[in-house]
Amino acid sequence: MSRSSKGDEKLPLGVYVQPGTTNSDNTGSDDKKHQHDGYVRIPDAKGRNTCGFSRPIGTIMEAINVTSKKRSHSFISKDLEECAKNDHNISVDEDATSKSEINTNETIQQKRTITEERLHPEEALFLHMRGLIRIEYNHEDMSTKDLFCRMLPECKISLAAYLAYAHLRAQGYILIRYSTERIKLLIDQSLHPKEKDSSTTVEGESNNEAESTQKAEMHNSSNNSWRQAKQKLSDDVARASPPCVVLFDVWNSNCSQDLNTRLAYFAYNPNSNFKRSNPGLPDFGVAIMPFHSSGARAPTFDTISALVTLCEGKSSDGRDENDDSITTASNEIPLRIATVADCGAVIVYGVTRGDVPIVVKRKHDK
Repeated sequence: MSRSSKGDEKLPLGVYVQPGTTNSDNTGSDDKKHQHDGYVRIPDAKGRNTCGFSRPIGTIMEAINVTSKKRSHSFISKDLEECAKNDHNISVDEDATSKSEINTNETIQQKRTITEERLHPEEALFLHMRGLIRIEYNHEDMSTKDLFCRMLPECKISLAAYLAYAHLRAQGYILIRYSTERIKLLIDQSLHPKEKDSSTTVEGESNNEAESTQKAEMHNSSNNSWRQAKQKLSDDVARASPPCVVLFDVWNSNCSQDLNTRLAYFAYNPNSNFKRSNPGLPDFGVAIMPFHSSGARAPTFDTISALVTLCEGKSSDGRDENDDSITTASNEIPLRIATVADCGAVIVYGVTRGDVPIVVKRKHDK
Protein backbone atom coordinates (compact mmCIF):
# COMPACT_ATOMS: atom_id res chain seq x y z
CA MET A 1 0.00 0.00 0.00
CA SER A 2 1.08 3.55 -0.55
CA ARG A 3 -0.14 6.94 0.44
CA SER A 4 -1.60 9.17 -2.22
CA SER A 5 -0.23 12.56 -3.11
CA LYS A 6 -2.30 15.72 -3.14
CA GLY A 7 -2.65 15.47 -6.90
CA ASP A 8 -3.94 11.90 -6.70
CA GLU A 9 -6.60 12.91 -4.18
CA LYS A 10 -8.36 14.91 -6.90
CA LEU A 11 -8.80 11.82 -9.07
CA PRO A 12 -12.03 9.80 -8.96
CA LEU A 13 -11.95 7.19 -6.22
CA GLY A 14 -12.42 3.49 -6.80
CA VAL A 15 -12.79 1.00 -3.95
CA TYR A 16 -11.56 -2.53 -4.56
CA VAL A 17 -13.92 -5.28 -3.37
CA GLN A 18 -12.37 -8.73 -3.05
CA PRO A 19 -13.99 -11.81 -4.63
CA GLY A 20 -16.58 -13.68 -2.64
CA THR A 21 -18.10 -10.61 -1.00
CA THR A 22 -21.88 -10.70 -1.23
CA ASN A 23 -23.76 -7.69 -2.49
CA SER A 24 -25.35 -5.37 0.03
CA ASP A 25 -28.40 -4.47 -2.03
CA ASN A 26 -31.81 -4.43 -0.41
CA THR A 27 -33.88 -4.93 -3.51
CA GLY A 28 -34.86 -8.50 -2.73
CA SER A 29 -33.35 -9.86 -5.95
CA ASP A 30 -31.39 -13.08 -6.18
CA ASP A 31 -28.27 -11.00 -6.89
CA LYS A 32 -27.98 -10.42 -3.13
CA LYS A 33 -26.67 -13.96 -2.66
CA HIS A 34 -24.52 -13.99 -5.78
CA GLN A 35 -20.82 -14.61 -5.34
CA HIS A 36 -18.77 -12.35 -7.60
CA ASP A 37 -15.18 -12.48 -8.84
CA GLY A 38 -14.18 -9.07 -7.52
CA TYR A 39 -14.81 -5.55 -8.78
CA VAL A 40 -14.02 -1.89 -8.17
CA ARG A 41 -16.92 0.30 -7.12
CA ILE A 42 -17.06 4.03 -7.84
CA PRO A 43 -18.89 5.72 -4.93
CA ASP A 44 -19.07 9.23 -6.44
CA ALA A 45 -19.39 8.44 -10.13
CA LYS A 46 -20.35 11.52 -12.18
CA GLY A 47 -20.92 9.54 -15.35
CA ARG A 48 -21.05 6.06 -16.79
CA ASN A 49 -18.03 4.22 -18.07
CA THR A 50 -18.74 2.44 -21.37
CA CYS A 51 -17.07 -0.74 -20.11
CA GLY A 52 -18.55 -0.55 -16.62
CA PHE A 53 -21.85 -1.73 -15.17
CA SER A 54 -24.40 -0.63 -12.56
CA ARG A 55 -25.79 -2.70 -9.71
CA PRO A 56 -28.74 -1.99 -7.37
CA ILE A 57 -27.81 -1.23 -3.77
CA GLY A 58 -31.19 -0.15 -2.37
CA THR A 59 -34.56 1.48 -2.99
CA ILE A 60 -36.30 4.66 -1.86
CA MET A 61 -39.87 5.92 -2.14
CA GLU A 62 -40.36 9.29 -3.81
CA ALA A 63 -43.44 11.39 -4.59
CA ILE A 64 -44.21 12.37 -8.18
CA ASN A 65 -46.99 14.57 -9.58
CA VAL A 66 -49.16 13.18 -12.35
CA THR A 67 -51.38 15.45 -14.43
CA SER A 68 -54.33 14.00 -16.32
CA LYS A 69 -56.57 15.82 -18.78
CA LYS A 70 -59.99 14.68 -19.93
CA ARG A 71 -62.45 16.23 -22.35
CA SER A 72 -66.13 16.14 -21.53
CA HIS A 73 -69.32 18.13 -22.33
CA SER A 74 -69.85 20.98 -19.90
CA PHE A 75 -72.87 21.01 -17.64
CA ILE A 76 -74.15 24.23 -19.31
CA SER A 77 -74.11 22.64 -22.75
CA LYS A 78 -76.10 19.66 -21.48
CA ASP A 79 -78.80 21.96 -20.05
CA LEU A 80 -78.99 23.94 -23.28
CA GLU A 81 -79.36 20.78 -25.31
CA GLU A 82 -82.29 19.67 -23.12
CA CYS A 83 -84.02 23.04 -23.54
CA ALA A 84 -83.49 22.95 -27.30
CA LYS A 85 -85.19 19.60 -27.50
CA ASN A 86 -88.27 20.90 -25.62
CA ASP A 87 -88.50 24.32 -27.31
CA HIS A 88 -87.52 24.55 -30.96
CA ASN A 89 -87.27 28.35 -30.74
CA ILE A 90 -84.15 28.05 -28.69
CA SER A 91 -80.93 27.85 -30.63
CA VAL A 92 -77.77 26.45 -29.17
CA ASP A 93 -74.49 28.17 -29.92
CA GLU A 94 -71.69 25.79 -31.00
CA ASP A 95 -69.26 27.50 -28.63
CA ALA A 96 -71.63 26.86 -25.76
CA THR A 97 -71.67 23.16 -26.52
CA SER A 98 -67.94 22.93 -27.00
CA LYS A 99 -66.07 20.38 -24.99
CA SER A 100 -64.39 21.50 -21.82
CA GLU A 101 -61.08 20.18 -20.50
CA ILE A 102 -60.67 19.15 -16.88
CA ASN A 103 -57.15 18.98 -15.45
CA THR A 104 -56.55 16.87 -12.38
CA ASN A 105 -53.32 16.72 -10.40
CA GLU A 106 -52.46 13.66 -8.38
CA THR A 107 -49.46 12.82 -6.22
CA ILE A 108 -48.40 9.19 -6.15
CA GLN A 109 -45.60 7.31 -4.40
CA GLN A 110 -43.13 5.56 -6.68
CA LYS A 111 -40.27 3.23 -5.80
CA ARG A 112 -36.88 4.23 -7.21
CA THR A 113 -33.86 1.91 -7.27
CA ILE A 114 -30.50 3.30 -6.19
CA THR A 115 -27.63 1.96 -8.29
CA GLU A 116 -23.88 1.99 -7.90
CA GLU A 117 -21.33 2.27 -10.71
CA ARG A 118 -18.79 -0.55 -10.81
CA LEU A 119 -15.84 -1.61 -12.95
CA HIS A 120 -14.29 -4.95 -13.66
CA PRO A 121 -10.70 -5.09 -12.33
CA GLU A 122 -9.08 -4.99 -15.78
CA GLU A 123 -10.92 -1.78 -16.70
CA ALA A 124 -10.09 -0.22 -13.34
CA LEU A 125 -6.39 -1.05 -13.80
CA PHE A 126 -6.48 0.29 -17.36
CA LEU A 127 -7.81 3.64 -16.10
CA HIS A 128 -5.33 3.64 -13.22
CA MET A 129 -2.37 3.16 -15.57
CA ARG A 130 -3.51 6.26 -17.49
CA GLY A 131 -3.83 8.36 -14.36
CA LEU A 132 -7.62 8.61 -14.53
CA ILE A 133 -8.53 6.88 -11.27
CA ARG A 134 -7.05 5.94 -7.93
CA ILE A 135 -7.97 2.69 -6.22
CA GLU A 136 -7.99 2.00 -2.52
CA TYR A 137 -8.60 -0.95 -0.25
CA ASN A 138 -9.41 -0.64 3.47
CA HIS A 139 -9.07 3.16 3.18
CA GLU A 140 -5.50 2.90 1.86
CA ASP A 141 -4.43 3.59 -1.70
CA MET A 142 -3.22 0.61 -3.71
CA SER A 143 -0.01 1.04 -5.66
CA THR A 144 0.49 -0.15 -9.21
CA LYS A 145 2.42 -3.14 -7.83
CA ASP A 146 -0.50 -3.98 -5.53
CA LEU A 147 -2.92 -3.93 -8.44
CA PHE A 148 -0.79 -6.20 -10.63
CA CYS A 149 0.44 -8.58 -7.93
CA ARG A 150 -2.64 -8.74 -5.74
CA MET A 151 -5.86 -7.54 -7.40
CA LEU A 152 -5.42 -9.33 -10.74
CA PRO A 153 -4.48 -12.75 -9.24
CA GLU A 154 -7.26 -12.54 -6.64
CA CYS A 155 -9.79 -11.80 -9.39
CA LYS A 156 -8.47 -14.67 -11.57
CA ILE A 157 -7.26 -12.37 -14.33
CA SER A 158 -3.98 -13.41 -15.93
CA LEU A 159 -1.37 -10.88 -17.01
CA ALA A 160 -1.80 -11.93 -20.65
CA ALA A 161 -5.55 -11.27 -20.45
CA TYR A 162 -4.98 -7.78 -19.05
CA LEU A 163 -2.33 -6.93 -21.65
CA ALA A 164 -4.66 -7.96 -24.47
CA TYR A 165 -7.49 -5.97 -22.90
CA ALA A 166 -5.34 -2.86 -22.47
CA HIS A 167 -4.05 -3.15 -26.06
CA LEU A 168 -7.56 -3.07 -27.53
CA ARG A 169 -8.90 -0.47 -25.10
CA ALA A 170 -6.01 1.86 -25.91
CA GLN A 171 -7.24 1.86 -29.52
CA GLY A 172 -10.72 2.92 -28.46
CA TYR A 173 -12.50 -0.44 -28.63
CA ILE A 174 -15.27 -1.12 -26.10
CA LEU A 175 -14.87 -4.54 -24.49
CA ILE A 176 -17.53 -6.50 -22.62
CA ARG A 177 -16.77 -9.79 -20.91
CA TYR A 178 -17.91 -12.83 -22.85
CA SER A 179 -20.82 -14.97 -21.66
CA THR A 180 -22.71 -17.80 -23.29
CA GLU A 181 -26.07 -16.02 -22.92
CA ARG A 182 -25.14 -12.55 -24.11
CA ILE A 183 -25.99 -12.94 -27.80
CA LYS A 184 -29.38 -14.42 -26.92
CA LEU A 185 -30.08 -11.51 -24.58
CA LEU A 186 -29.06 -8.94 -27.21
CA ILE A 187 -31.33 -10.55 -29.80
CA ASP A 188 -34.18 -10.68 -27.28
CA GLN A 189 -33.70 -6.99 -26.53
CA SER A 190 -33.81 -6.13 -30.24
CA LEU A 191 -37.17 -7.93 -30.47
CA HIS A 192 -38.57 -5.74 -27.66
CA PRO A 193 -37.56 -2.16 -28.54
CA LYS A 194 -38.36 0.65 -26.16
CA GLU A 195 -41.35 2.73 -27.19
CA LYS A 196 -41.46 6.48 -26.84
CA ASP A 197 -42.65 7.61 -23.46
CA SER A 198 -46.34 8.33 -23.56
CA SER A 199 -47.54 11.58 -22.06
CA THR A 200 -49.04 11.46 -18.62
CA THR A 201 -51.87 13.55 -20.07
CA VAL A 202 -54.81 11.47 -21.24
CA GLU A 203 -57.11 13.10 -23.77
CA GLY A 204 -60.35 11.71 -25.13
CA GLU A 205 -64.07 11.57 -24.72
CA SER A 206 -65.74 9.21 -22.32
CA ASN A 207 -66.50 6.73 -25.09
CA ASN A 208 -62.78 6.58 -26.01
CA GLU A 209 -61.54 5.93 -22.49
CA ALA A 210 -61.52 2.17 -23.02
CA GLU A 211 -59.42 2.53 -26.16
CA SER A 212 -57.02 4.91 -24.43
CA THR A 213 -56.70 2.54 -21.50
CA GLN A 214 -55.97 -0.36 -23.83
CA LYS A 215 -53.24 1.61 -25.63
CA ALA A 216 -51.70 2.62 -22.32
CA GLU A 217 -51.65 -1.01 -21.15
CA MET A 218 -50.00 -2.13 -24.39
CA HIS A 219 -47.42 0.64 -24.06
CA ASN A 220 -46.65 -0.30 -20.46
CA SER A 221 -46.42 -3.99 -21.35
CA SER A 222 -43.99 -3.29 -24.18
CA ASN A 223 -41.76 -1.10 -22.03
CA ASN A 224 -41.87 -3.62 -19.18
CA SER A 225 -40.52 -6.25 -21.59
CA TRP A 226 -37.78 -3.84 -22.65
CA ARG A 227 -36.88 -3.07 -19.04
CA GLN A 228 -36.71 -6.76 -18.19
CA ALA A 229 -34.41 -7.40 -21.16
CA LYS A 230 -32.27 -4.44 -20.08
CA GLN A 231 -32.02 -5.77 -16.52
CA LYS A 232 -31.05 -9.25 -17.72
CA LEU A 233 -28.37 -7.71 -19.92
CA SER A 234 -26.98 -5.71 -16.99
CA ASP A 235 -26.97 -8.81 -14.77
CA ASP A 236 -25.16 -10.75 -17.48
CA VAL A 237 -22.37 -8.15 -17.69
CA ALA A 238 -21.96 -8.07 -13.91
CA ARG A 239 -21.86 -11.85 -13.51
CA ALA A 240 -19.69 -12.71 -16.52
CA SER A 241 -16.68 -14.89 -15.74
CA PRO A 242 -13.15 -13.44 -15.79
CA PRO A 243 -11.44 -13.48 -19.21
CA CYS A 244 -9.59 -16.67 -19.96
CA VAL A 245 -6.53 -17.44 -22.06
CA VAL A 246 -6.68 -20.37 -24.45
CA LEU A 247 -4.04 -22.89 -23.40
CA PHE A 248 -3.23 -25.30 -26.20
CA ASP A 249 -2.33 -28.21 -23.95
CA VAL A 250 -5.55 -28.01 -21.95
CA TRP A 251 -7.66 -27.50 -25.06
CA ASN A 252 -6.19 -30.30 -27.16
CA SER A 253 -5.94 -32.84 -24.36
CA ASN A 254 -9.58 -32.57 -23.37
CA CYS A 255 -11.83 -32.19 -26.41
CA SER A 256 -14.98 -32.72 -24.34
CA GLN A 257 -14.26 -29.60 -22.25
CA ASP A 258 -16.85 -26.86 -22.48
CA LEU A 259 -15.63 -24.71 -25.35
CA ASN A 260 -18.00 -21.84 -24.54
CA THR A 261 -15.60 -20.56 -21.86
CA ARG A 262 -12.78 -19.98 -24.33
CA LEU A 263 -13.74 -16.56 -25.66
CA ALA A 264 -12.62 -13.65 -23.51
CA TYR A 265 -14.57 -10.58 -24.71
CA PHE A 266 -17.13 -9.21 -27.10
CA ALA A 267 -15.86 -6.00 -28.70
CA TYR A 268 -17.49 -2.92 -30.22
CA ASN A 269 -15.81 -0.48 -32.56
CA PRO A 270 -15.07 3.01 -31.17
CA ASN A 271 -18.40 4.78 -30.93
CA SER A 272 -19.20 7.96 -29.01
CA ASN A 273 -22.92 7.09 -29.12
CA PHE A 274 -22.47 3.67 -27.51
CA LYS A 275 -25.17 2.87 -24.92
CA ARG A 276 -24.70 0.18 -22.32
CA SER A 277 -28.46 -0.27 -22.03
CA ASN A 278 -28.83 -0.93 -25.76
CA PRO A 279 -25.44 -1.83 -27.27
CA GLY A 280 -26.62 -3.99 -30.16
CA LEU A 281 -24.72 -6.99 -31.47
CA PRO A 282 -20.92 -6.79 -31.01
CA ASP A 283 -18.60 -6.12 -33.94
CA PHE A 284 -16.28 -9.04 -33.17
CA GLY A 285 -15.37 -11.60 -30.55
CA VAL A 286 -11.96 -11.75 -28.87
CA ALA A 287 -10.00 -14.85 -27.92
CA ILE A 288 -6.65 -14.57 -26.13
CA MET A 289 -3.76 -16.95 -26.76
CA PRO A 290 -0.07 -17.04 -25.77
CA PHE A 291 2.33 -16.18 -28.57
CA HIS A 292 5.08 -18.72 -29.21
CA SER A 293 8.06 -18.49 -31.51
CA SER A 294 8.52 -20.89 -34.39
CA GLY A 295 8.96 -24.49 -33.33
CA ALA A 296 6.64 -24.21 -30.33
CA ARG A 297 3.25 -25.81 -30.22
CA ALA A 298 0.65 -23.87 -32.21
CA PRO A 299 -3.17 -23.94 -32.03
CA THR A 300 -4.74 -26.69 -34.09
CA PHE A 301 -7.31 -26.19 -36.80
CA ASP A 302 -9.98 -27.65 -34.50
CA THR A 303 -9.14 -25.07 -31.84
CA ILE A 304 -9.52 -22.09 -34.18
CA SER A 305 -12.59 -23.60 -35.86
CA ALA A 306 -14.29 -24.02 -32.48
CA LEU A 307 -13.63 -20.35 -31.65
CA VAL A 308 -15.09 -19.24 -34.99
CA THR A 309 -18.13 -21.42 -34.33
CA LEU A 310 -18.73 -19.66 -31.01
CA CYS A 311 -18.70 -16.26 -32.72
CA GLU A 312 -21.18 -17.54 -35.29
CA GLY A 313 -23.69 -18.20 -32.54
CA LYS A 314 -23.55 -21.97 -32.89
CA SER A 315 -23.04 -24.73 -30.39
CA SER A 316 -19.91 -26.87 -30.34
CA ASP A 317 -21.54 -29.44 -32.64
CA GLY A 318 -22.30 -26.82 -35.30
CA ARG A 319 -26.03 -26.43 -34.61
CA ASP A 320 -27.54 -22.94 -34.36
CA GLU A 321 -28.24 -21.98 -30.77
CA ASN A 322 -31.07 -19.67 -31.90
CA ASP A 323 -34.10 -21.26 -33.51
CA ASP A 324 -35.25 -18.02 -35.10
CA SER A 325 -34.10 -18.11 -38.73
CA ILE A 326 -34.49 -14.34 -39.01
CA THR A 327 -31.95 -13.57 -36.31
CA THR A 328 -29.57 -16.46 -36.97
CA ALA A 329 -28.15 -14.88 -40.11
CA SER A 330 -27.48 -11.58 -38.33
CA ASN A 331 -25.49 -12.86 -35.34
CA GLU A 332 -22.45 -14.22 -37.19
CA ILE A 333 -19.71 -12.22 -35.52
CA PRO A 334 -16.09 -12.09 -36.76
CA LEU A 335 -13.32 -13.47 -34.57
CA ARG A 336 -10.12 -11.71 -33.53
CA ILE A 337 -7.35 -13.65 -31.81
CA ALA A 338 -5.10 -11.56 -29.57
CA THR A 339 -1.73 -13.24 -29.05
CA VAL A 340 0.43 -12.12 -26.13
CA ALA A 341 4.18 -12.69 -26.06
CA ASP A 342 6.25 -13.12 -22.92
CA CYS A 343 7.70 -9.64 -23.46
CA GLY A 344 4.21 -8.12 -23.33
CA ALA A 345 3.80 -7.47 -27.06
CA VAL A 346 0.27 -8.04 -28.38
CA ILE A 347 -0.54 -9.01 -31.97
CA VAL A 348 -4.17 -9.33 -33.10
CA TYR A 349 -5.17 -11.60 -35.97
CA GLY A 350 -8.46 -11.66 -37.83
CA VAL A 351 -9.94 -15.09 -38.47
CA THR A 352 -12.71 -15.91 -40.92
CA ARG A 353 -14.20 -19.13 -42.18
CA GLY A 354 -13.42 -19.62 -45.87
CA ASP A 355 -14.33 -22.25 -48.40
CA VAL A 356 -11.64 -24.13 -50.28
CA PRO A 357 -12.29 -23.90 -54.04
CA ILE A 358 -13.05 -27.18 -55.77
CA VAL A 359 -11.16 -27.91 -58.96
CA VAL A 360 -13.38 -29.68 -61.49
CA LYS A 361 -11.72 -31.31 -64.46
CA ARG A 362 -13.51 -31.24 -67.76
CA LYS A 363 -13.88 -34.40 -69.79
CA HIS A 364 -11.68 -33.15 -72.62
CA ASP A 365 -8.95 -32.13 -70.15
CA LYS A 366 -6.30 -34.73 -69.61
